[in-house]
Amino acid sequence: MTIEKESGSNSRRHGGRLRLIVLGAVLILGGIVVGFSVGGLRGGGAAEEEAAGEDQVIWTCSMHPDVKLPEPVPCPVCGMELIPLDNDPAGPRELKMSRAAMALAEIQVEPVRRKYVSRPVRMVGRVVHDETRMAEISAWIPGRLDRLFVDYTGVTVRKGDHLVSMYSPDLVIAQRELLQTYKRFNSLGPGQDKQLVEATLRNTEEKLRLWGLLDEQIEQIKQRGTTSDHLTIYAPVGGIVTKKYANVGDYVQTGTKIYSIINLSHVWIYLNAYESDLPWLRYGQQVEVSTETIPGFEGKIDFIDPVLDETTRTVRVRVNVKNEDMRLKPGMFVRAIVRSRLDADGQTFGPSLAGKWISPMHPEIVKDGPGQCDVCGMDLVPAETLGLAGPASLPLPPLVIPATAPLITGKRAVVYVRVPTSKDLHTQIVKLWVLAGRPRGGKTSAKKLPTFDRLAAAIDETFDKAEQLKKWRDAAETPKPPKDSGKTRWNFYDLFDAIDTLHSRTAKLSEGDRPSVRKLIGEVEKAWKRAGELSDWEKPSFDGREITLGARAGDYYIVRHGLEEGQEVVTQGAFKIDSALQIAAKPSMMSMANLEIPAQFRQSLGKLYTPYFKLHEALGNDQKGSKLPEARIAWIAMQKALAAVPATVLDDKVAAKWKKIEQPLQKHLAAKFDDKSVDEVRKAFEPVAAEMLELVETFGHTGSETLYHVHCSMAFGNKGAAWLQSGRQIANPYFGYKSMISCSTIQRSFAPDAKEAEKTEDSQ
Repeated sequence: MTIEKESGSNSRRHGGRLRLIVLGAVLILGGIVVGFSVGGLRGGGAAEEEAAGEDQVIWTCSMHPDVKLPEPVPCPVCGMELIPLDNDPAGPRELKMSRAAMALAEIQVEPVRRKYVSRPVRMVGRVVHDETRMAEISAWIPGRLDRLFVDYTGVTVRKGDHLVSMYSPDLVIAQRELLQTYKRFNSLGPGQDKQLVEATLRNTEEKLRLWGLLDEQIEQIKQRGTTSDHLTIYAPVGGIVTKKYANVGDYVQTGTKIYSIINLSHVWIYLNAYESDLPWLRYGQQVEVSTETIPGFEGKIDFIDPVLDETTRTVRVRVNVKNEDMRLKPGMFVRAIVRSRLDADGQTFGPSLAGKWISPMHPEIVKDGPGQCDVCGMDLVPAETLGLAGPASLPLPPLVIPATAPLITGKRAVVYVRVPTSKDLHTQIVKLWVLAGRPRGGKTSAKKLPTFDRLAAAIDETFDKAEQLKKWRDAAETPKPPKDSGKTRWNFYDLFDAIDTLHSRTAKLSEGDRPSVRKLIGEVEKAWKRAGELSDWEKPSFDGREITLGARAGDYYIVRHGLEEGQEVVTQGAFKIDSALQIAAKPSMMSMANLEIPAQFRQSLGKLYTPYFKLHEALGNDQKGSKLPEARIAWIAMQKALAAVPATVLDDKVAAKWKKIEQPLQKHLAAKFDDKSVDEVRKAFEPVAAEMLELVETFGHTGSETLYHVHCSMAFGNKGAAWLQSGRQIANPYFGYKSMISCSTIQRSFAPDAKEAEKTEDSQ
């Protein structure tokens, strides 16, 4: 018996230790979460602590955030000790942090900018000779090679250098014909007809030219008056002799090759581009090239092979490079980078070629207007027709964010945006105060006074900025403070009203014939004093957004939808914010939809939401069964809308998810309650609401308003129940008109689907 007691005592002791360890871990984790939501950027810390002490402390459970009690009793769900809840409310996807928490989490933000970005495409390849600068030296008449002046490969020759001396009997016959015709032509007198003889002479000269004789050689034969059985072949082009096909004493026929000469003043570089990089390569693009011995030089893309190599999955890209110093040798290994500049649509463009004309065969020939190519004589074409230059003027720069900002899971991307606070509005007023000359005691030096127009323009600009900040704050759904809270830190909208009032009074002062800048400075001073009364700043916070990304360009991503220029996104610490939201049971990157839903199916789901919200509205506004008829009509409408959803348009993956929602929803809606009480109807509504929450979490929605997941911890005998509603004004369907609102909390919001909104914009 004693052993059992001791064992039981040890068990209790170890169990107590285990509970203490678990409790300590939870408290540490809860402390981190609370650290993310307690404290803030404020002007007077002591004043705020005093104000906070006057408010009642609310206690919550770190594992069950929906529990909110006035005393630190054990959690009614899990028995854990409660922790203080900050009464600084945040939006459904918003996380508030103190300055200390931001420093601990190393949170950094950067503004969304409009700027041109480039996407680097890296390739490797090798140097080859320019095929257009290659010549073959061959025999144009039969004969014997008596001498080769170039007797080995690699010799550099210039145009006109002698290469071969050859013996040819056929050459003697042609020379005799030339001399006879020339002698007859000279023997005719001035009065005789020379046209026929002259035509014969020109034909014999042309025959010798076709055999490779130069005009100078033909004139020498005519002046000498004797024939020669040897012919000297001269180089038609300059370059390097790369091949020697014949030797001294060889008999050759017409067309027999003797030498190959290549001009290496221009060379080609063949690069291997991967299939995935082809969208970023265009004809005429500048290419940065380097070799092991040459640090860097440039060329232009003049050809992209239309055929893909199926073995390497690459395409050959040819670059034309000048090589006047002969440093590039055919066969050299090279590395290259093409920096594709992107516009707002993620398309490659070259602003330097806007409005220019290019040769289709030789892209190095660029002119300001139409004309012919200096190399081949082809007509030049506009650079826009080659898909490179874009419009004549520069396109709108794309919206970009640093590549470290988005949290990417598959096709989805989530960023955290800093929510505008009262400090941002206060900063705008400070700028106006500085511009106004910072008058003290109502006296300001006349030299420091701005003009009325300048100050009025600055006020207009400040108002526009304030409206933009208010728009961004409203999008984060940050709750407004209770009017009776008595906290000066809840001053964002009060500061906005001060700026709005200043803007209105500026407009009235502008209507006068001689507007006074001193009166306008007085209005600025009123706004400044009002801002001083609201000098306590609220805590910074961050709101999660699902956005649509375009192409990645180096250290940036192009943003196609979901952000605006000037908004500040978290570039470091986003994952820590996301983790804190998950701990707080708020929406995070792991809880956003990722399905490709057909438009027809989405439209049918919209028809299902409509009667559901009517059903929720009827139960939420019901007083002792007064709204039961409306609820019954909405219930039947839901049955019909569910039956009309076309599941046949879905693929297998999406259809499987829809089936898991459709079957239980169909089962719950099959219930009939013509003779049931309102309490029984509410009990039947609970599983329907749960399936509708599952529906919006899985498939999203394309409505015009944000939807909300609301939970009541007191429903059904403190078991708790949730529902989906439209609008932030809570209507509890489990208690009726204006009942149990304080125990209901918004746990999550569902904004209209960003991708579908983008499709709608593109179609307009």
